[in-house]
Amino acid sequence: MKFNFFKNNLHTIPKKVREQQKIIFPKSLNIEWSNSEKYFEAVFYLDETEQIARYSTDGKLVEHKKNLWPEKLPKIITEACKKFGEVMNAIEIFKDGNHVFEIIIRDKNFSRHLLLFYNDGTLLKNYPLDS
Repeated sequence: MKFNFFKNNLHTIPKKVREQQKIIFPKSLNIEWSNSEKYFEAVFYLDETEQIARYSTDGKLVEHKKNLWPEKLPKIITEACKKFGEVMNAIEIFKDGNHVFEIIIRDKNFSRHLLLFYNDGTLLKNYPLDS
């Protein structure tokens, strides 16, 4: 997916998309916008956390991602990760009615894996990142 990046170039983002950002995330800071053929994306900070909101061209929020410190993960996700290795990075994702966690772990052999979990701790995918 090809994105065009506009640092706070608001005149390239439809008004209804900008308004949705203000309604859904009213305290968001340092918003940087980008767009592709299908989506408008806002990268911003909220509660000292980097977040990404992706909107359809008609202004509907279609995906929300939030970077998390490993210690901020729900206990059920932390416990599920332990059998795979050490948590290096975590992202909480809300998309299509699903609530998932994208976790990068490092195993005992220092190989990295991307794990996807449902919010109940069920593993969806385990992708090796080091080939």
